[in-house]
Amino acid sequence: MTQAQDNNHRERNPQSTPYHPQAPWPCMRGDVRGTGYSSRPFVPDPAVPRQVRHFRTAGGVFSTPIIGPDEIIYTGSADCLFYAHDPISGQEQWRFETGEVIDSAACMGDDGTLYVPSGDASIYALDPAGSQRWRLDMLKDRTQFSPSTMYWWEGNIVMGPNGLLFAGSDDFNLYAIDRQGKVDWAALTGLCIWTAPSFGADGAVYVNSFDTCTWAFDATTGEVKWRTSTGNFIASSPAVADDGTVYFGSFDRMIYGLDGRTGKVGTRVATGGSVYGSPALAPDGMLY
Repeated sequence: MTQAQDNNHRERNPQSTPYHPQAPWPCMRGDVRGTGYSSRPFVPDPAVPRQVRHFRTAGGVFSTPIIGPDEIIYTGSADCLFYAHDPISGQEQWRFETGEVIDSAACMGDDGTLYVPSGDASIYALDPAGSQRWRLDMLKDRTQFSPSTMYWWEGNIVMGPNGLLFAGSDDFNLYAIDRQGKVDWAALTGLCIWTAPSFGADGAVYVNSFDTCTWAFDATTGEVKWRTSTGNFIASSPAVADDGTVYFGSFDRMIYGLDGRTGKVGTRVATGGSVYGSPALAPDGMLY
């Protein structure tokens, strides 16, 4: 991407600035609104062979990959390792070992720092070369009450427009964490959080919990703005449209669109089964 293309991308996507400007896909859902859409132009390099490459780990890969500068792919595995892989050369760049399964997506900050959640109750901050900068271990650094006995970071980590990191845990809490690895605030929901948070223009952070609810918190204070229940589990991450509508799917076989200011249900579309996947929003307003 040229500098002019990158500047144009940032002008059209001002909320993408917490992430690395040259990372094509710096978090699970691509941007802070969780749209699952990239406005970056893709121009295939004719010098690069168009072929499928395979990279085998020693365990299942449940972690959504993210893509950094130079198209380096970063992903975790059930073998407890986090990998950096060059898809052009087909070579592994480095690997970092955690204490448990990694099945959540990492994210990349604007300075290239990688933030990696793991099943060992820790979030790791790694430099672009794969060396540890800090570790937040919730078995040692408990700051928040939870009725749960699990501290698995199963919610995918993202970065908010305010520069804080946001991640949900199996201890039922959504955490806001600063760039030095200190918990800024935490908010208790009713069950585990498996989804990636997303953000609205009014300073809200939205997250779906297995307690059947979509929650809206103030991204700065953690104060609850509203919550809305679908009556069934939710594993689908929310996507925020230009008009502020929050879209997601539920195990009740419905796709929902909620008013981002109030949580009121505005759209409900029936499907033929439980909706596990997260929606994607195109610029023309179509939802997939």
